Amino acid sequence: MPDWDGFALCLALREDPQMGVRTPIMMLAAGPPTKQRRLAALRAGAWDVLSLPVDGEELLLKLEAYVRARVETDRVLEEGLVDHATGLYNARGLARRARELGSDALRHRTAIACVVFGADRDRDSVADEVRVAEDIARALQLEGRISDAIGRLSRTEFAVIAPDTNAAAALRLAERIIGALQQAAHAAVHRQLRMRVGYEAVENLHATPVEPVDLLVRATTALEHAREEGNGERIRRYAQPAAHA
Repeated sequence: MPDWDGFALCLALREDPQMGVRTPIMMLAAGPPTKQRRLAALRAGAWDVLSLPVDGEELLLKLEAYVRARVETDRVLEEGLVDHATGLYNARGLARRARELGSDALRHRTAIACVVFGADRDRDSVADEVRVAEDIARALQLEGRISDAIGRLSRTEFAVIAPDTNAAAALRLAERIIGALQQAAHAAVHRQLRMRVGYEAVENLHATPVEPVDLLVRATTALEHAREEGNGERIRRYAQPAAHA
């Protein structure tokens, strides 16, 4: 498109009410895209960036995955399970997905984790909270996997239910999201975001029976403990309360 910048077009499409954030958009690059151009495309609202020549099989598989994601989003939106501001699950939708993913993990004896992200509660205004929520939602959408269930718990708190994810992988996910948020804030000349993260994970849900929704509660509790202690700890895993004699 020699007469229109691809990033500007992507932004314009995202702002069109008929497109919204739920319609998959893929951008094509003449050659292998640099990290800067890939990040710019993702921030503009693209779901993916492919380089020419396009591998036909890869393209079809990605389109199939994106269409499934769109259909699922449309379904849960109709059922009132989606946060309209971000297009992510709301707390009710996230709880339902936690139960569904937990059932799969129990049946297949695999790991599952929950990671909860929250901004420090020192926002200057409602507008500031809206921007922070948008930044967190965007980072989670860019860094999360299609298999993850990502949702909004409150104004500036978000959670990821991650199947096939043990404690070490959950920690890496938390670090990756914090890094993406810091990079986005720096690029946009925003005030640095101060984030806290709580998480919990089990290696084998069949061997360590835990209700999937309880993982969400535990991760949220770990987040609150990280906030309350105020010792600079950004990421904290849930710790069982000490037993009293």
